[in-house]
Amino acid sequence: MYLAYAGWMFAEVPGPFESILAVQGGTPVGFGQFDPAGGWLRALFVDGETQHRGIGSTLLAEIERRARQRGTTRLCGAMSLNAVPFYAAVGFRPLGGPERLTSAGVWVPVVRMEKLFRT
Repeated sequence: MYLAYAGWMFAEVPGPFESILAVQGGTPVGFGQFDPAGGWLRALFVDGETQHRGIGSTLLAEIERRARQRGTTRLCGAMSLNAVPFYAAVGFRPLGGPERLTSAGVWVPVVRMEKLFRT
């Protein structure tokens, strides 16, 4: 389900963004996308059946590596509430309290977070 959403919302709108696909056994299991110019993490999804196996951490590490390589000093995004502990554990900090964004006509509760890179 998440990967179908990722394809609809992000993969079909590449624009100036970098996208990364995680594949296991020929099957897509994760997807990440970021805007290197703005330092925005636009998407990070892992298929529900393969969560908690390090795929999200690996995708995020690669996004951070690519962002740093391009000279980005921070990475930020609007994280879903269930993902806040994941991002906090890898050094992201909240920029405020929960808020609601509209995505495809659906209200989604999020917390804006950022991670500063040491130079």
